Amino acid sequence: HPSHNVIAKRAPKGELKKRFIIVGHADSQFEWTLNYLLGGVGMKMKKGGIDVVAYYSINYNALESRAHPDWTVVRADKKSHNDLMFSGDRYRVCCPNNPEYLQFMLDQVTEMLTFVDADGINFDMPFWLHPCHCEHCVRRYREEFGKEIPTVVGSKEWDEFVFDRDKWTDEYIGKLSAHAKKVKPGISVQFNYAYAALNA
Repeated sequence: HPSHNVIAKRAPKGELKKRFIIVGHADSQFEWTLNYLLGGVGMKMKKGGIDVVAYYSINYNALESRAHPDWTVVRADKKSHNDLMFSGDRYRVCCPNNPEYLQFMLDQVTEMLTFVDADGINFDMPFWLHPCHCEHCVRRYREEFGKEIPTVVGSKEWDEFVFDRDKWTDEYIGKLSAHAKKVKPGISVQFNYAYAALNA
């Protein structure tokens, strides 16, 4: 398959009463929700009275990380930070503190919700699994909190940094939520914060 995703169909044994479309995760969403299926199957679901919920991965965006290296989360040693937790280079992480990337996300939400009549939108990955030392994070932390981003995990300074950075998360997910509701009044908005415990 061109998307390199595995797609399977299972024929029913008896009378067909309902159809379920199940997708894996962010790497399959470009094929399923941003392409022809939202314009095709998604619209058929709407006609059948089934609610359609769009999906958007916030910081996991390998395509744009490769196209815009300056959007990528940066380690303390100033090297680009691929996501070592999930298959290394396959899943690359962008920084929501980069104003260009934030605007890119807002523009994509506009395009998505204009393209399809969605009843809801699910934002995935609203957190940092890795500390970011890009110029935007370093400057913002210095200006807002008068500190340098720490590098010693588990230190008092590190705990304060993680707590302070949560305010940034609250800010950008608030912007994404407000923007989605502005583009599509009445839409439901969800955030998947499943890996919050690993927020580093």
